[in-house]
Amino acid sequence: MLVMIFLLPSFAAEVHTIYVVDYAFETPDGSTDIEISIGDTIIFQWNSTDTHNVAQIENEEDEGRLEGGFYSGEPISGTYNWTLPEEHTTSDITLFYICEPHYSMDSMRGKIIVGAGSSEPVDNSSTTIPTLPFLSILSILGLVSHFRRQHSN
Repeated sequence: MLVMIFLLPSFAAEVHTIYVVDYAFETPDGSTDIEISIGDTIIFQWNSTDTHNVAQIENEEDEGRLEGGFYSGEPISGTYNWTLPEEHTTSDITLFYICEPHYSMDSMRGKIIVGAGSSEPVDNSSTTIPTLPFLSILSILGLVSHFRRQHSN
Protein backbone atom coordinates (compact mmCIF):
# COMPACT_ATOMS: atom_id res chain seq x y z
CA MET A 1 0.00 0.00 0.00
CA LEU A 2 2.82 2.44 0.79
CA VAL A 3 4.27 1.75 -2.65
CA MET A 4 1.00 2.91 -4.21
CA ILE A 5 1.21 6.26 -2.42
CA PHE A 6 4.67 6.91 -3.85
CA LEU A 7 3.41 6.09 -7.35
CA LEU A 8 0.81 8.86 -7.22
CA PRO A 9 1.61 11.75 -9.51
CA SER A 10 2.72 14.87 -7.73
CA PHE A 11 2.09 18.28 -9.13
CA ALA A 12 4.13 21.20 -7.87
CA ALA A 13 2.30 24.39 -8.67
CA GLU A 14 4.46 27.42 -9.36
CA VAL A 15 3.84 30.98 -8.23
CA HIS A 16 4.19 33.67 -10.91
CA THR A 17 4.24 37.43 -10.35
CA ILE A 18 2.89 40.12 -12.62
CA TYR A 19 4.11 43.52 -11.50
CA VAL A 20 1.74 46.50 -11.57
CA VAL A 21 4.02 49.52 -12.00
CA ASP A 22 3.29 53.05 -13.17
CA TYR A 23 1.33 52.57 -16.39
CA ALA A 24 2.38 48.98 -17.10
CA PHE A 25 1.82 45.36 -16.25
CA GLU A 26 5.17 43.56 -16.34
CA THR A 27 5.98 39.87 -16.18
CA PRO A 28 9.55 38.78 -15.31
CA ASP A 29 10.43 38.72 -19.04
CA GLY A 30 9.21 42.31 -19.45
CA SER A 31 6.04 41.57 -21.44
CA THR A 32 2.41 41.86 -20.34
CA ASP A 33 1.66 38.23 -21.26
CA ILE A 34 2.52 35.10 -19.31
CA GLU A 35 2.20 31.35 -19.88
CA ILE A 36 1.58 29.15 -16.86
CA SER A 37 0.73 25.53 -16.13
CA ILE A 38 -2.70 24.43 -14.97
CA GLY A 39 -2.91 24.88 -11.20
CA ASP A 40 -0.20 27.55 -10.99
CA THR A 41 -0.77 30.73 -8.97
CA ILE A 42 -0.63 34.30 -10.28
CA ILE A 43 0.09 37.19 -7.93
CA PHE A 44 -0.31 40.76 -9.11
CA GLN A 45 2.09 42.95 -7.15
CA TRP A 46 1.51 46.71 -7.05
CA ASN A 47 4.37 49.17 -6.72
CA SER A 48 2.87 52.28 -8.21
CA THR A 49 2.19 55.92 -7.45
CA ASP A 50 -0.87 55.97 -9.73
CA THR A 51 -4.10 54.00 -9.18
CA HIS A 52 -4.52 50.64 -10.94
CA ASN A 53 -6.63 47.51 -10.80
CA VAL A 54 -6.93 44.19 -12.64
CA ALA A 55 -10.15 43.29 -14.45
CA GLN A 56 -10.84 40.33 -16.71
CA ILE A 57 -12.08 41.11 -20.21
CA GLU A 58 -13.58 38.66 -22.68
CA ASN A 59 -11.12 39.22 -25.54
CA GLU A 60 -8.08 41.33 -26.40
CA GLU A 61 -10.08 44.21 -27.86
CA ASP A 62 -12.58 44.66 -25.02
CA GLU A 63 -12.60 47.87 -23.03
CA GLY A 64 -14.90 46.87 -20.18
CA ARG A 65 -14.80 44.29 -17.41
CA LEU A 66 -16.27 40.85 -18.06
CA GLU A 67 -19.31 40.36 -15.83
CA GLY A 68 -18.52 37.48 -13.47
CA GLY A 69 -14.83 37.59 -14.41
CA PHE A 70 -11.94 38.10 -12.02
CA TYR A 71 -11.57 41.56 -10.52
CA SER A 72 -9.08 42.96 -8.03
CA GLY A 73 -11.46 45.72 -6.94
CA GLU A 74 -11.44 49.49 -7.22
CA PRO A 75 -8.19 51.04 -8.50
CA ILE A 76 -5.55 51.63 -5.80
CA SER A 77 -2.00 52.93 -5.61
CA GLY A 78 0.99 52.09 -3.46
CA THR A 79 2.22 48.64 -2.50
CA TYR A 80 -0.34 45.84 -2.63
CA ASN A 81 -0.64 42.16 -3.65
CA TRP A 82 -3.68 40.48 -5.17
CA THR A 83 -3.86 36.77 -6.00
CA LEU A 84 -5.85 35.59 -8.99
CA PRO A 85 -8.51 33.20 -7.62
CA GLU A 86 -7.43 29.60 -8.23
CA GLU A 87 -10.60 28.62 -10.10
CA HIS A 88 -9.29 30.64 -13.05
CA THR A 89 -6.25 28.37 -13.52
CA THR A 90 -7.86 24.91 -13.38
CA SER A 91 -8.14 24.28 -17.13
CA ASP A 92 -6.65 25.20 -20.50
CA ILE A 93 -7.77 28.77 -21.07
CA THR A 94 -6.52 32.14 -22.24
CA LEU A 95 -7.48 34.95 -19.87
CA PHE A 96 -7.35 38.59 -20.93
CA TYR A 97 -7.08 41.44 -18.44
CA ILE A 98 -6.83 45.23 -18.26
CA CYS A 99 -6.29 48.04 -15.81
CA GLU A 100 -9.67 49.79 -16.01
CA PRO A 101 -8.42 53.40 -15.65
CA HIS A 102 -5.73 52.82 -18.31
CA TYR A 103 -7.38 50.27 -20.65
CA SER A 104 -6.43 52.29 -23.73
CA MET A 105 -2.69 51.78 -23.06
CA ASP A 106 -1.19 48.61 -24.57
CA SER A 107 1.10 48.27 -21.53
CA MET A 108 -1.98 48.06 -19.25
CA ARG A 109 -3.47 45.06 -21.09
CA GLY A 110 -2.29 41.49 -20.77
CA LYS A 111 -2.92 37.84 -21.35
CA ILE A 112 -2.54 34.77 -19.13
CA ILE A 113 -2.25 31.51 -21.09
CA VAL A 114 -3.10 28.61 -18.80
CA GLY A 115 -1.90 25.21 -20.03
CA ALA A 116 -2.51 24.95 -23.77
CA GLY A 117 -4.70 28.06 -23.69
CA SER A 118 -8.01 28.52 -25.46
CA SER A 119 -9.87 31.30 -27.16
CA GLU A 120 -13.16 30.34 -25.55
CA PRO A 121 -14.18 32.22 -22.39
CA VAL A 122 -14.49 29.94 -19.40
CA ASP A 123 -17.68 29.65 -17.35
CA ASN A 124 -16.40 29.87 -13.78
CA SER A 125 -19.85 29.45 -12.27
CA SER A 126 -19.95 25.66 -12.70
CA THR A 127 -18.66 23.16 -10.20
CA THR A 128 -15.20 21.86 -11.00
CA ILE A 129 -14.29 18.17 -11.15
CA PRO A 130 -11.90 17.04 -8.39
CA THR A 131 -8.27 16.93 -9.47
CA LEU A 132 -6.29 13.75 -10.11
CA PRO A 133 -4.39 13.74 -6.77
CA PHE A 134 -7.68 14.03 -4.87
CA LEU A 135 -9.21 11.17 -6.86
CA SER A 136 -6.07 9.06 -6.32
CA ILE A 137 -6.30 9.52 -2.56
CA LEU A 138 -9.98 8.54 -2.60
CA SER A 139 -9.10 5.39 -4.57
CA ILE A 140 -6.41 4.42 -2.06
CA LEU A 141 -8.77 4.97 0.86
CA GLY A 142 -11.31 2.73 -0.86
CA LEU A 143 -8.69 -0.01 -1.34
CA VAL A 144 -7.58 0.24 2.29
CA SER A 145 -11.18 -0.06 3.46
CA HIS A 146 -11.73 -3.05 1.17
CA PHE A 147 -8.60 -4.87 2.40
CA ARG A 148 -9.49 -4.19 6.05
CA ARG A 149 -12.91 -5.76 5.56
CA GLN A 150 -11.33 -8.75 3.79
CA HIS A 151 -8.84 -9.36 6.63
CA SER A 152 -11.34 -8.83 9.45
CA ASN A 153 -13.57 -11.67 8.18
